[in-house]
Amino acid sequence: MQLDVEQEREKNARPEKMAKRRKRKAARDPSMQYLADPAGAPMCRAARAFFTKTCGLPRFEVVLGRKGGWRVVAKLAVRGTPPVFGMFKPGTHDIAELLHSDAQHEAINACAKLLHKAVLHAGVQGYDGKNAGGLSYVALNADTMANRAQVVCVFNHEKVDTSLRGQMANVLAYMHAHGGKKLLHSVWVHCNPAGRHDNNIFAHEGAWERLEGDKFIEERLEPLEGAVPYALPILRFPPMVFRQANPEAFAGIIAEARKWMQPDGSSKLPVTVELYGGVGTIGLHMLDLVRSISISDANPHNKACFESTVEGLETPALRAKVRAYDPRDAVQVAQSGALSNAEVVIVDPPRKGLDKDVVYAFSRARRLRRIVYISCGFKALQRDTVALQRNGFKLDFAKGHVLFPGADHIETLAVFTRDARAQ
Repeated sequence: MQLDVEQEREKNARPEKMAKRRKRKAARDPSMQYLADPAGAPMCRAARAFFTKTCGLPRFEVVLGRKGGWRVVAKLAVRGTPPVFGMFKPGTHDIAELLHSDAQHEAINACAKLLHKAVLHAGVQGYDGKNAGGLSYVALNADTMANRAQVVCVFNHEKVDTSLRGQMANVLAYMHAHGGKKLLHSVWVHCNPAGRHDNNIFAHEGAWERLEGDKFIEERLEPLEGAVPYALPILRFPPMVFRQANPEAFAGIIAEARKWMQPDGSSKLPVTVELYGGVGTIGLHMLDLVRSISISDANPHNKACFESTVEGLETPALRAKVRAYDPRDAVQVAQSGALSNAEVVIVDPPRKGLDKDVVYAFSRARRLRRIVYISCGFKALQRDTVALQRNGFKLDFAKGHVLFPGADHIETLAVFTRDARAQ
């Protein structure tokens, strides 16, 4: 009889245990699926096979940084009322609720929890995934120098109006009353009335309004201290420009890329062009290795950040190497003749890789000796490697970097040199 009672208790407790297990599973960060063996993720294995077997490189090393606390940029989807904050489960638009992740900087975790409580307290509605209106995303950027967070609330609205300002005033009042003054670097509201099939969280031309705090997060890539023989540039990031989510690991890519800036091992400093250059994160750490550098990117918000960083460079000699920022996309720059004197080109394109017209422009740039390619999209890099080889460039080197430990993702530094036989 006693055994029957215990069995009955276990049977009754089982649904509760299963519910708790499902809740714990749902709360896991979906971007950390391969955390036990990040370098063994499918994309890493595919890259290793491609570069060694298909391209014939003798070795393809994969570098892994620390597994926790690296993420300084987090973009969380917001859906439903009451709003749920989280990440989309792979291959779906279902949200895995996520207010804390071991991958994230502590300031992001603390701010995400407080912001969620404030949004619930203020009665802010979440986006329903179909109709206009509601809070659709929150973006959190860690100010690692001061252990604070830059907060952006993205609404599926046309413009910032009185109603939105009122909602955000209530959110801020709650956050200030519960420790937010020390935690907040700045608070922004952005309106992006995106359709169901638009994956862009931010719109360049959308409405932006800073409600409080500083305009820029300032960042120095501390791991490069000593590797770069001049005072490290202070990079500046408002929320509407691209910032590396793992700057610590990305600094390792820059350090490796610096080794490849002199084509043919020459001591001659090359004329250099950087396409898809953002705020200058890569190029401004190469100034001792170039005769001059021209940097471009299509995001109109990058130019002011770049110019502010250049103004603060250590010496007039370094500033003199930097040409005026070109706020055009890579195709426009490449077709404008900007590559005619380039000896080295640095590219860090989005996941879609190089535009076909850019590859063609490389083939026509007769002084171009080397392409330093930093890839965040491996499949596009495979395609571009074949295209560059067909256009007279040989692959000299490739190295993988796991910037997002646990995700099925790899960043790759690939170095191409013009084949003398193709000239």
